[in-house]
Amino acid sequence: MGCTAGPAAVSPFASRSTECSSSLARAAALATVVSCGLIGQAVLAGPAGAVTVVRSELNNGQLRLEGQSSPGVLVTAESTTSVADVRADPTGQYRIQGDNFTAPDCKVTITDGGRTPTATITLAGCTPSVTPVPSTPAPPTGSCSIVPQPPVTIAAGTATAVNFGTTGCDTTFNSGATPTPVQWAVEGAAFPPG
Repeated sequence: MGCTAGPAAVSPFASRSTECSSSLARAAALATVVSCGLIGQAVLAGPAGAVTVVRSELNNGQLRLEGQSSPGVLVTAESTTSVADVRADPTGQYRIQGDNFTAPDCKVTITDGGRTPTATITLAGCTPSVTPVPSTPAPPTGSCSIVPQPPVTIAAGTATAVNFGTTGCDTTFNSGATPTPVQWAVEGAAFPPG
């Protein structure tokens, strides 16, 4: 960035000083705006790590979780039946304590509002009160069948779900709190080309 005298200058020193001051002021303003933008992005982005848990327990309905997250965000612990939350302190430390908290499978998911990945943890001191769903569902018993429904038109290239009703299916075998899913396969169908 050079400073030169303008053609209408009375004195080469006066013009050069005015033009240099103006150029330097513009450069300083631009540097300030760029710096503020970068600092703002860094502050809003927060840390890149996931929510961490250093202590987790559930004893007789008393939940206690301690860990680290983004500073000042709401940290939530959620089971299938209960929710408890607390705002992290300015250093990101949090301590969630809750009464009458239940977690039938002894697991909670810890989130911080989507700022970082969630963490699902098993609670110490907890005894599961449900039977986990088996990895391979049991075969249906009885005369399980899909209830007929009229043909469905589905637009190509659009994600679509078609729900079917069933009858005669036993979906409670060894399922705990969650029904055993009914599995089926298409045995014959006509799909248009394309």
